[in-house]
Amino acid sequence: MTIKILHLYNDLMNLYGEYGNINILKSHLEDQNVQVEVSNKTINDDYNLMDYDFIYCGSGLNSHLDLALNDFKKHKDELKQYIDSNKVSLFTGNSLEMLGKKIYILEDNEEKDLQEGLGIFNFKVQRLKDCKTNDIIYDSELLNDTIVGFVNKQANIYDNDSHLFKVKFGIGENEKSDYEGAKLNNLYATYVIGPILVRNPHFLKKIVEDIIKSKDSSYDIKDIPYENEEEGYNLVLNELMNRIG
Repeated sequence: MTIKILHLYNDLMNLYGEYGNINILKSHLEDQNVQVEVSNKTINDDYNLMDYDFIYCGSGLNSHLDLALNDFKKHKDELKQYIDSNKVSLFTGNSLEMLGKKIYILEDNEEKDLQEGLGIFNFKVQRLKDCKTNDIIYDSELLNDTIVGFVNKQANIYDNDSHLFKVKFGIGENEKSDYEGAKLNNLYATYVIGPILVRNPHFLKKIVEDIIKSKDSSYDIKDIPYENEEEGYNLVLNELMNRIG
C-alpha cells in the first residue's frame, strides 16, 4: 500500500514547526509497512485533492493565511468531495479559519468582513488585535486520553456547531465557550499546536488508523508500542494537571 500525503502551503503555514506532524506521521505509517509519498504544494501549484489520502495544513501569520485562503478557494469543490468520501485531513493552528464562512473584524461594534471562507463549517472568525495564548488540556469523545498542547491564536470562533474538543484546562474557541475545534467526517481542525501529533501519540494513532482504513478497510494494522512518546505525553499531562490542582 502507498499513502499519498499532501502538505499544503508548507512554505507559508509552518509557523510552529508543523513539519513535525508530517515527519512523525510518515514514520508511524511506515512502521505499518506502508509506503509514504509526501507532496508539498503552495500558491499557484496545480494539483487535485482527490489524488491524496491525507491532507495537512498548519499555522502561519495572518497575512500568509490570507494568501493561502485566496489560493485554496479554487479547490473548494474538491475539498467538499474529499470530505464526503471520508478521506482524512487535519488543519492545525489558524489554518482552521479557512474552513469557516467568513473572517471579519469589529469596527464600532459592527462586523466588517475581511474575507469569505471556504464554508465547510458554519462558524465565523473574528480577528482580534491581540493574541491569546495558553497551554491546554482538551477532552474528546473520539479518544480515550486527553489532548495536551498549546494554543496561540488571534481570533475568536462563533456559531460553530461541530466541535472536536471540550476544554478541561486552557482556552476555548471564544471567551464564553468550553469547546474548541471542528470535525466533519474524517476532517479534523483545531488551534492546538505543539505539534499536536508529536505530543499526543493516541491522536496520532487514530489518524494513522483512519488513513489506512479509509484506503483499505481490511488492512491488518499492527499495535506498536511507542514508549518514549507515551512517556513524553504523560510528563506534559502531569505537569499541566498540577496547575489545575
